[in-house]
Amino acid sequence: MKKKTHHAAMAALFLMLPGHAFADCEDIAQNEEWIRNLIDVAAFHDHGDYKESLEIGLKMLVMCDRSPALNYYIASDYQALGENAKAFAYILKASDGTAHMATSKENEESIKRKREELETIVMGETSAKINLYKYKNEYKTAMWAGLGVGISGAALTTLGTMLITSDDDDPDNGNNSGDKSKDNAYTSSNLAGYCLLGAGLAMLVGGAVLGGIYGYKYMHFEEENTQFSFHVMPTSIGLSVTF
Repeated sequence: MKKKTHHAAMAALFLMLPGHAFADCEDIAQNEEWIRNLIDVAAFHDHGDYKESLEIGLKMLVMCDRSPALNYYIASDYQALGENAKAFAYILKASDGTAHMATSKENEESIKRKREELETIVMGETSAKINLYKYKNEYKTAMWAGLGVGISGAALTTLGTMLITSDDDDPDNGNNSGDKSKDNAYTSSNLAGYCLLGAGLAMLVGGAVLGGIYGYKYMHFEEENTQFSFHVMPTSIGLSVTF
């Protein structure tokens, strides 16, 4: 029971401490609508109805967007819904609000712990996304390397075929059987042609396979890594940020 009423009790503590630092929050703790909505936000959050809690909380920003209590609950709701980047943005606002609006020591500690928790989570997620971005670039590089090898293989295959068929296309072919030097030249030409043809085919197939595999990985990277997305934060994570 004590755990379930933690947020409601925290809301009550916040409401006992009025703030006068901002015109849009002037005497907000004496506003009955504000008090009622903030208690509803806490109650919905305690029951796991995070979307309902968040919906009310976001609407309340029009009345006072500097409130440490409100921003704390919004951050908690976003975190519960898995949107840690947004949660971190609002806990920063809550933290900043404690410097301008009267807040109990207990609630300041709660905000501080939540901020440290979210900062660790967001930094970890950002690091993971950066690593994923590196993998995507590696796939792209491997794809183009495969295409390059394949193109080179096609060129060698063409050259090899030309050398092999040059003997058959020679007008004197078959009429110079006694000329060993020409026969040796044709034999060398054919041998070189077959070598180039074999190497070219190997490169062509290998390049096609390499380019195909990594090209597929590159083109479908976002589908296979649904968490690969960046959130634009409304502020940096510096401790001295002011909204």
